[in-house]
Amino acid sequence: ETSECPAGAYCPEGSKVPILCPIGTYSEFSGQSDLSTCQNCTAGRFCASEGLSEPTADIDAGYYGGSGVSTSRPTETRCPQGFYCPRGSRLPIRCPAGTYAETPGLERCRECPSGYACAQ
Repeated sequence: ETSECPAGAYCPEGSKVPILCPIGTYSEFSGQSDLSTCQNCTAGRFCASEGLSEPTADIDAGYYGGSGVSTSRPTETRCPQGFYCPRGSRLPIRCPAGTYAETPGLERCRECPSGYACAQ
């Protein structure tokens, strides 16, 4: 009896047990036979465990991430000073005129105080 290889895994020809897609990847389709069918986690989302059929969730606010991220708060891509990163950010967004971000890791820029000019 043959069973179809489940989503989140691949089954090379002749294998008896599915091989789970690695952390940082997922595979939404069943019946796959090669590691290359496990795709990098979608930009702005993270894939925290093996064998996922879809990304775990959005990357946390204050962080951003390209594809293949495995944690909700990727420390190497903390939002830099002068930018903001809402939940699920793929890239940091520069603060618009009249706002500022004096520290890294902000979800939104702050309004420039009255009597001050904020130019990033």
